[in-house]
Amino acid sequence: MDVELVRAKSTVGSPLLGIGAFLGVYALFDVLPIILPKSDVIHGLRWGDLVDAPLAFLLVAAYVLLGLQAGLWRSNRLRVVNAVALVLLVQGHGIHLAANTISAYLDPSSPGWRPAYFLDEHWGHLELQLGILLAALIFIVAARNNAETPSLLTRIPLVLLACTYGLFLTADAIEGQTLPLMIPAGVALALVGFLPRRPFSVYRSFFASAFATTVLALAAYGLWHGGFPEHDWHVWQYILVTPGRCC
Repeated sequence: MDVELVRAKSTVGSPLLGIGAFLGVYALFDVLPIILPKSDVIHGLRWGDLVDAPLAFLLVAAYVLLGLQAGLWRSNRLRVVNAVALVLLVQGHGIHLAANTISAYLDPSSPGWRPAYFLDEHWGHLELQLGILLAALIFIVAARNNAETPSLLTRIPLVLLACTYGLFLTADAIEGQTLPLMIPAGVALALVGFLPRRPFSVYRSFFASAFATTVLALAAYGLWHGGFPEHDWHVWQYILVTPGRCC
């Protein structure tokens, strides 16, 4: 019998709870800094700026806990790759956060605007997305399998969780203008995740389905808007914006 199967003798419910907790943290990381008041709190920092940094470490903790549940820290090689993904995520987010905070006080004609904008909208977002993509790839190719294939009824919450995560990733790709990276990477991750593999893995299915959702949502968004205009809000707002308009 497969050793990984023996070590994965747990119900599907436990992985689903872990995935749900991970998604909750990611939603908090994605949305909370945006909906907080824009007023200055200390030294020119806004509420969103102040919570953004600790939220990044909370997201790292969520990745680590879900990875432990999926068996992604079981070898030195996996530990190194996981560490690389999380470093990329934290550094990319840190660059984006710092540059975004500074550029909020710069005039577009000032000399500091161009490097701040580049670090915020290009370098920071790109490195952050690379970390997220690498982490997803690890889950897809290395997560432990489940002892039993779940029933159709059990798969329903998994699909809902995956679609929700995929829509968050869609919003992030549009806001960060990382579509040239996210679309081909999303296609590749979905294809790898849906390759015929047995037995079933909740984690592989979650991340593969999420990126399939992202690719489909980005395609629909591009068709609806006649392109990919950048929006600084999330799915539930920008899908309702008049087609062809850029905020």
